[in-house]
This record gives sequence, structure tokens and C-alpha cells, in this order.
Amino acid sequence: MRRIIKVLSFILFSLTIIGLPNAQNITDGQIDFDSTPTSVQSSITKAMNRSSQKADGVWLSNPSFKSHFSEKAVSMSPTNNKMVWSWSLTSINNTDAVLSTPVLYDTSTCEYVDYARGNLTERYLFHGRSIEQQFIIATMPKEKYITIEGNILSEGAFQKKDDHWLWANDQGSIRLGELYVYDATGTEIEASFEVSDRKTRIHIEEEALASATFPVTIDPEIGPDDFRISFMGPNGNVNLDASDPAVAYNSSDDQYLVVWEADDNVGGLVNGELEVFSQLVEADGTIDSNHIRISFMGGTGNANFDGGHVDVAHNAAANNYLVVWRGDNTTNGEFEIWGQFVDNLGQPVGNNFQISQSFPNKIATDPKVTSNSTNDEYLIVWSGVEFQNKLEIFGQIIDATADVVVDDFKISNQEELNNEFDAHRPAVVHNSPDNEYLVVWDGDAKTGGLVNNELEIYGQLLDNLGNEIGSDFRISDMANDGQDQFDALAAQVDYNTQDNEYLVVWLGNDNNGAGPEIYGQLLDADGNQIGENDFQISDQDFTPSSLENFPSVSYSAIENKYVVIWDANDRVGGLNEIEVYGQIVDASGLDQLSNGFRISEIGPPGNANFTVKGVDIAYNETTGQFLSVWGGEDTGANGELEIFGQLLDLQSPLKQFLISDMGPTGNADFDAFDPSVAYNAIDNEYFVVWQGEENTGNLIFDEFEIY
Repeated sequence: MRRIIKVLSFILFSLTIIGLPNAQNITDGQIDFDSTPTSVQSSITKAMNRSSQKADGVWLSNPSFKSHFSEKAVSMSPTNNKMVWSWSLTSINNTDAVLSTPVLYDTSTCEYVDYARGNLTERYLFHGRSIEQQFIIATMPKEKYITIEGNILSEGAFQKKDDHWLWANDQGSIRLGELYVYDATGTEIEASFEVSDRKTRIHIEEEALASATFPVTIDPEIGPDDFRISFMGPNGNVNLDASDPAVAYNSSDDQYLVVWEADDNVGGLVNGELEVFSQLVEADGTIDSNHIRISFMGGTGNANFDGGHVDVAHNAAANNYLVVWRGDNTTNGEFEIWGQFVDNLGQPVGNNFQISQSFPNKIATDPKVTSNSTNDEYLIVWSGVEFQNKLEIFGQIIDATADVVVDDFKISNQEELNNEFDAHRPAVVHNSPDNEYLVVWDGDAKTGGLVNNELEIYGQLLDNLGNEIGSDFRISDMANDGQDQFDALAAQVDYNTQDNEYLVVWLGNDNNGAGPEIYGQLLDADGNQIGENDFQISDQDFTPSSLENFPSVSYSAIENKYVVIWDANDRVGGLNEIEVYGQIVDASGLDQLSNGFRISEIGPPGNANFTVKGVDIAYNETTGQFLSVWGGEDTGANGELEIFGQLLDLQSPLKQFLISDMGPTGNADFDAFDPSVAYNAIDNEYFVVWQGEENTGNLIFDEFEIY
């Protein structure tokens, strides 16, 4: 069984992951298009971290935080927050630590700071949104054990939580999370960790070191971290899992509602009894209350009845949420679509209610929901059996009190009356200016040379009453028609309010040598394809285990861009582990980064045994941020799935900033122009000069000087 130790983890108000346009290598904000980095991720890291070695140590500036490495301590503070948190090494194996000069190293793959301390190296690796602290023990210490003690100084109030510690004020916090101790073979080593408001102590016994292969690495991380949302059962219990989350944003209260399917062992629930649960998450990632059970399929204590395949939407007009799921409630295996309203405080309103009305012994599955604030309604869509196991897409419109506005109606038409051709996995979005819906799905057909089991993406426009606008239309074309080994599946869609268009994304194989990847297609408001046909969004290694987990997409009206997320095994740089990744796509369908950016940090680095199950993303129109959520094995126990989240911000670290300030702001009579710049390698600084006119110190209009 794995032994988990708590670590240093720096939590910020604004968690930032940035994509960069066409950058090959970036140092101190300068793009070098002639060099070739080891990976795109290293380019992102260099872009986000501006570091410099100076007489008083090493300085690091990140869009989310600032850090200073001096001889005495490592200090950190959130950007625009005066709360400072610092840690200093006080002793190694009960011997006082001596001062050591921090040295900055910049390699082709990473930047880091080293403190040389004899047999121990204290190292800080710079990541895109965090600092990874390492203590590297080169050989067996003469004492045969390891004890590392440190002091903490912080203005933040100390709080001991169930599974972590915080130093916090009203603007930000420092968090101690998880860490791993491992030897040169990757074998984890048992250790202990003691924490108070002012001290830390790590200890590894002689027994644990006796069989270790040196060097031994003690590996915490300091920086914005994934935060845990669900807590199903005791930590370490791999039988109780949470997975397949969905999330919706509430603009009225600036909060998110995250929902998922899980089994638990409280309130009479038993192992294997899957139900739907929810958790309110504040805009800054704060979780102030416990999760709530939403579904009650077959009562309580009976594992034969389940609720799952969950989705959620928020209705701004009613300021409530609708949670929908697939569940069997009275007859084992007879699934229908169910719903539950949740108020803005996260509390269920009324009881579970049945939405779909399938024939006896038929199945309805994979529901999706979108809200229509114009009509104060919701449209729910799902895949259901029409006859003889033939699956088509159906829908129902209900109002904000669960009254049916338009009863079950059929949306897709995958080869009418032919049960060899089906429609699966729908998604839906509302177009508010036109008060219309777009429904998309994957299915097979025999038109245009297509064959049975050759899945492609299709769409159908609906008016606000559910009436079809035109006919079903095909969206994707993976490889050549007639080849059933090349598919498109699991479509997701969002609407662009600025350009009145849609982005549809899916997992597909286009027979281009890339294997399964994430693809996209832009559509205008009438469903016509615009821009590049079936453009590739991801560039990664999708292992068979990850093919069950599909993409999600959300649109930012502030940036007029989309964020697409997915999970995959990206083997670039020897990572070889399943993580959550993202891509920024502009309104023309152009990727902002050549192969995406990493969002999650599941399990120990390089450990392929920790996986992801289900991803979703929602846009916060108040802050301009996104909340991405996923099911992941990141609690310390391999096989224990919980729900995690990460806040994302599209603001680039390569921001334009004002250097000159000629005359009063807004006065067009005083100008600055014709600048020149030189770089000082010794102090890692730039000197900028320009020609300008000013109205201070007796200067007058049209009197040009050099500044």
C-alpha cells in the first residue's frame, strides 16, 4: 500500500494555464523561432516564468505568483497580494544547515535553482504554474536516516484541514498537499511528515533507506494545484469511486455546480450502488460545504439500481440548475432519463422526476441538457431505443418547474426503419439570439458510400419548440467513406455569441497516421460548415484505455475563443501517463498552441497506473476563467477515483505593457515613437530609449527630447 506524505503546495486565487501562438522557444518573454525545444510544454514553462540571477539570489516572476530564492529562504506570494510565505531549511539530520548560494540553471528542458548542501541538493524546478521542490540525497547518509527540518514564516492564518494545511488571508492561501519519496528505481519510500504553523519536519527511518537505490528524491510541489472536489468514502478505499463529472456555471451567484456519479458508504449506501452527487464550487475554487446526494434510484442500499451518465445546466432566468442522468429505478436494467432541480444554494428542490418515456424493457441513455433563458426552459436530449434495439436521438422540453412543454420527440433519422444504423451520444447547445438549438451526435448511415458501423458526426437544428429546421446534416468525414475502421464519435458543441457560430469537437481517426485525435468543425448559425474542414486540435497518443473518455468544449465571449479539453497519454518527453490536456481555439478555428497544454497532475510523475475518467469544462463569464473538472486517481491510492478541478485563465503571460508616459493620459498632443532597446546580460534587464514630447519641467508641445 502506498504511503502518502503531505507537501508544500501554493494555492492562488487565479489559477493560470496559458497557450502560446506558434512559439517554438521563449525566454524572458522573447520568442525564438529558430530554436527547437524538447517539447511544447517546455516552451510554455519558459514563457510563463521570467527568472534572473542577481546579487541577492534568484528572482522568479510568474503570471500567478512571484518567488525569491535567497541564501536564507525561499519566499512566495500571489501576484497582486502582499501576503508572503517563506520556508527555510534549518537542519539536516539534526545538524544546523549552513547558508548556501542559490544557483539558477537553464537547460533545454527546464529551469531550476539548486542549493548545494553536501550530500543533499535542495532543488526547485520551475513548471508552468508551480514550483517543484526536491531534496536529492546522493548517497546513504552516515547516520543511516534522513531528517529535514524547516521553518515557516507567513502573515496568513494557519488552518488544519482534514487532508491538508493552509496559511491564508482574504486574498490567497498557501496549501500543504501531497508528496512522494522515491529512490533511483522509482520505488516509493515510507516517510513521516510533521507540520505546525511555523515548522515542518520530514523523517525517513533507517529501515526504509536500507534497501533504497540512491539517489533518493523527496519530491513536493509548490504552486497552484489541482483541487479535490469529491470525497467518496474513506481515503484509500479503492472500492468507492467518483467519475464522469459535469459542470455548469451560475452567473447570478458567480459559482459552479459540479455533478458526478459515484458509490459511497454513508446514509445506507453500499459498494457498487451508483448514484448522482453534487458540490457547489465558488469562483475561486473554494468548497464551503459537503457534497449532496442528488439521485435516489431504487431507494437506498440496493446495488442493482444505479444513476449515472450525468449532465447539468444552469438557467439564468430561474436561477436554478437542472441535473439529468440515466437511471433504473423500478426494474433492474430498464433505464430512463431522470431529472432533479437544484437551487442556487446547491439544495435539491422537490424530488427526482422521470423525463423519458421509453417502451417497456427499452433503454434511454447518455442524456445532455441545455438551458433556454429566453423561454425559461430546458431541452434534454438522449439516445434511446426506437424499435428492435435501434437507437435514435430524442428530446424533451420542460420549464423551470418540470412541467412538460414539448413531450418526447425524435430528433435524429439514421436510416429510417433500418435497425442496423444507430445514433449515439448526443450533445446540445442553445443559440440565444436566434432562440434555436443545435443537437449533434455520432451515428452510422449508408448514404454517400458510408457503411454499417462507420461512425460520423451529424447535426440537427431545432426551433425553440423542438421543430426541426431542415434535415439532419453530416458534420465530420473521417478518412474515405466506406471504411468502418475510421470513426468520429462523442461530439460536443458550444455556441459563439459574438460570431453567431458553433464549434463541434469530437474524438476521431482520420487515417492520417496520427491515430485517434481530437478534431473540430466550425458551423454557421444555419449549420453550414465554415473554415477548415475537420481540423485537428490535439496531437497526442490516445491509448485504448483513454478512448472511453471524450472531449469537452466551452466558449469565452471575453476572448472570443474556445477551450477544448480531453484526456490522453502524451508520451512526449517520456511522460507516459494519462493526464488532462487542453487547447485554445480561436473563432476562425486556428489552434493557439501546436499540441495543447497540460491541465492535470494525476499521481506521481511518470506513473502510468493513475488514470482519468471523464472531463468537462464550464466558462465563467464574470471572471473570464474556466473551471475544468475530471475523475482521476490522485488521492494516493491507485484505483481510487475522485473528482478534481482546475481553474484556467486565457490571459497570455506575453502581455502588452506600457513603458512610456508622455503627457497626460488621453492627450494626443504628446507622443512617444521610434524606440530602441538593448539587453543587459549581466543584470538580465532591458534598456529602452525613444523620442518623445512632454509637458513637465517647463517642456512644451512640439519640443522633442530623448527618453
